[in-house]
Amino acid sequence: LNPKHPEFRLRNVLDAKLVTIRSEVEEITTAAQKEADIELKLHRIKDEWSEKQVVLAPFKNRGLVTLRPDATSSLISKIEEAQTVLTTLLSSRFNTPFKKDIMVWISKLTTTQERLGEWLEVQHLWIYMEAVFSGSCDIGKEMPAEVKRFSNIDRQWTKIMRSAGETPNILKLCVHSDMLSNLLPHLRLYLDMCQKSLSGYLSNKRKVQPRFFFVSNPQLLEILGQACNPATIEHHLLSISNNI
Repeated sequence: LNPKHPEFRLRNVLDAKLVTIRSEVEEITTAAQKEADIELKLHRIKDEWSEKQVVLAPFKNRGLVTLRPDATSSLISKIEEAQTVLTTLLSSRFNTPFKKDIMVWISKLTTTQERLGEWLEVQHLWIYMEAVFSGSCDIGKEMPAEVKRFSNIDRQWTKIMRSAGETPNILKLCVHSDMLSNLLPHLRLYLDMCQKSLSGYLSNKRKVQPRFFFVSNPQLLEILGQACNPATIEHHLLSISNNI
């Protein structure tokens, strides 16, 4: 039977006596409906994620050099939703024509999710270290090697964010380009080195002045970094004196 044939008529269906193979026809119809549903859901995911973009946010007076946290968290949540749909499609026995495509998109979204998570972790460390090594000349004088190391990190970070601003498509950034996969682990390694050196620096300061044990690392960093500005650190001094 060929419904597209110009001479196809209802009588052709009746003459075929499809009623005698009803179960087979129903099975074929069900399979076709399920495959159509899988194809539709897969196309929706393709269309949606082919257009998704990262959203950048301004940082201090340096321009758009950070990922906007709420928008990035929303992207990660949407990835998880899409992965749930794809996993369901992958488990369907009707997915044979689309199985390879489904697996490709599961891989793409998994890579994107991992890369975004790593990107946010590096951003968190970069923001913390930026305040220390770019915002405090006092600490910088005592840790010149770390200041130099962070300066290199900062240049690489700026390069990443500039590229993200020029090409914000999330798949191009996280899947089709090697920039993030190459640079983020490198930045994480050197930021961890900066953090380790900073922890050692603060530990030594606490050994010299035990009262510093009563304040947190961020508070101590502000005290040490703004030692020449008493008005800025005055509220921290109260925390120290209250615990004597």
